Amino acid sequence: MRFVRLWAVFAVFGLIAVACGGAESGSSEPEVQPTGAAPATELTIPTTSPAATTTMAAPTTLATVPPTTNPYPVQPPTRIPTYDTAWEMAYLATNDEIIAYLDHVYEAGFSGFWFLALPFGGTNLYAWDIPDVDEQLATIDDGGMVRLTDGYTERIQFILDEADRRNLGVGLVAAWAKANSCKTTGVTEQNARAYGEHIGAAFDHVALDYWVLGGDLPFEERCESKDTQRLLRNVTRELHAGIRDSGAEQPTAFHTGAGVDNYDQFFDRDFVDVGAVQTGHCQDAGALKAKLRPVVERTVKPVFLAESRYYQLAPRWNGCLHGPANPINADDIAADAQVALDLGLAGILYGDGQRYQWCRDKSDGEIFDLVPPDYDCPNGITDTFNTEGEKAFLDVFR
Repeated sequence: MRFVRLWAVFAVFGLIAVACGGAESGSSEPEVQPTGAAPATELTIPTTSPAATTTMAAPTTLATVPPTTNPYPVQPPTRIPTYDTAWEMAYLATNDEIIAYLDHVYEAGFSGFWFLALPFGGTNLYAWDIPDVDEQLATIDDGGMVRLTDGYTERIQFILDEADRRNLGVGLVAAWAKANSCKTTGVTEQNARAYGEHIGAAFDHVALDYWVLGGDLPFEERCESKDTQRLLRNVTRELHAGIRDSGAEQPTAFHTGAGVDNYDQFFDRDFVDVGAVQTGHCQDAGALKAKLRPVVERTVKPVFLAESRYYQLAPRWNGCLHGPANPINADDIAADAQVALDLGLAGILYGDGQRYQWCRDKSDGEIFDLVPPDYDCPNGITDTFNTEGEKAFLDVFR
């Protein structure tokens, strides 16, 4: 994670100080090369011949190392970690869009971003042609095992590599739970451990801050047919076990359903390291605080505000504070962000009504009904960069 990188840099400076005589005289502690740090340069010291013991060795000088320019120096940290949500980027974006997006996230000053490995809309399981990748997302074999294709695996590795170059942290959602609910195929209790080991081995990466489990589903999932009934806690437990089987040790964040009774059901479970709470898109900041405060008081584990109001989202749901005549604006975003600071949360995610779905019409008939007609993306994902909502969000944490 990010702190490992910084510690390694300081360690290297420490080794240089020792080489130049800056270390405290008489210290007997051995030098230890920290994991992940660049190896110290080995200096070759000339020695005298046994036959010429009075001859002094030639002095050794450190070679002058030409300065290098890092195109992505470490940005000043925000007051708490701030992640963007690009949930559907991996399978909807082109390579050029990914680079443009990562550059924007870096330049805007976010700590990183979260995205999905498997999609929201899991009904096609998982037949989706990926831009710039000559393969679909995943396969399900005759035994029901889910595996990402080689091409899609390389796409996610590409995103992780480019995030690392920019010192951005990543949250990777293993499989959006709601997309896999109440189906006879997909990620199930029977195959989740094998799938978890598969993705754990593929994406155990220095840029990865969190494995994200769950995903917008109630604690007790109930399906109409006993043949398709699933309990989210069982699937989550098996996914976590598989990730750990692979040797991946990054912490796990659990993305809850939106109902109050879902918030703290999992936080005492050993497969949850961080509570990633969804509060929904329909309440004002006062109601948001009322929902979150008991969670913070209930658990000693870190709590993230993982999904609150999304900029320019205009839900058409009954009883919602927002809608086509009252889309979520920059002031709403700033108010929710301030709640995260007031409650001492460990981190927060930003949401944009177009960016989370990558400005794509996925032909589900409803996707653009969730934002006002004037908030579209004629130029693609770049139209969601530097909006008033994004600026208001980040200003709270600078």
